[in-house]
Amino acid sequence: YPVEKSLAKKELPKDLQNLFEFNHILLVIGRLSVDRGLIFLEKLSEKLPNNIKIIVLGSGKMIPKSKKIRFLGSIENSLLPFFINASDIIFQPLIAEGISRVSLESLACGKPVIMRGSKMDRYPLVNGKNGYVVDSIEEAKNIINELLNSSNLYKSISKNALKTSAKFDVKELSKKIDSIYLSIKY
Repeated sequence: YPVEKSLAKKELPKDLQNLFEFNHILLVIGRLSVDRGLIFLEKLSEKLPNNIKIIVLGSGKMIPKSKKIRFLGSIENSLLPFFINASDIIFQPLIAEGISRVSLESLACGKPVIMRGSKMDRYPLVNGKNGYVVDSIEEAKNIINELLNSSNLYKSISKNALKTSAKFDVKELSKKIDSIYLSIKY
């Protein structure tokens, strides 16, 4: 659910609130390992302007080494919506994954999601409509800058993100399942 950025910041632990005073926050959530795209993330961090801070939430053996990346480790699940809402963009450097729970939660907060991988297999993300799928560091950098520098584009992607997430609402899914069962002729 979307929460105003300033209100979401207040719900974060006091010792972390100052991190979110940075101009722009790119949030990464997930297990920390090479196969999860952290080398890509480190290389991307070096290409981004200094007004963008990357915050990584998760556990694992690979801790990002870039000075532009702040690793916070695991957090309580109840805080996740506040971290998402206090951020500007959610970035998933992982190449291959099925339907991503992090993406769905981020879309439900109205946040643009950027993922790596084939533009054909990142459901429910629709490239350029509710988020972006990127293949290269340069493409990711350009899209991040474009989103953060165009409030109209950011608002449009956010609005579409919310629309997409509504399709995954439990009540909506239940209605669809019920209609399928009711349509079956015995």
